Amino acid sequence: MGMSRQTTFTLACAMLLAAFVPGAAGYLSGRLEAVEIAKRDLRELQADIRSRGGRIDSLSVPRCELSPRQRRAAKRAAEQAAERAERARSRAAFAPGTFTLNPPTLNPPDE
Repeated sequence: MGMSRQTTFTLACAMLLAAFVPGAAGYLSGRLEAVEIAKRDLRELQADIRSRGGRIDSLSVPRCELSPRQRRAAKRAAEQAAERAERARSRAAFAPGTFTLNPPTLNPPDE
C-alpha cells in the first residue's frame, strides 16, 4: 500500500511539530520560571537594603600593584612589540607587488 508524496510530507511535518512544540514549550516555561526566580531574589535583596536604611557596607579590596621588576618587564615587552610591529610594517611596504612608482606627468600643472 503506497502513500502519495503529499501524505508522506504531511506526516513528516506532523511528526516534527509533535517533537518541536512540547520541547519549545518546556524551554520557554523554564526560561520564564528563571526570570520569575530572579525577580523574586531581586525584590528580596531590595527589601534587605531598605531594611538597613539604604546603605551597603563597603568591602575592602586589596590593590593590585606591579613590583618594579614586573613594571620593567612589561615596559620591555611593550617596546619589543612596537619594534616587531615597525619591522613588519617596513617589510610590508617593500613586499613584491606592493611597491609602485608614480610615472611623471607629461602635462605641466595649470597655473
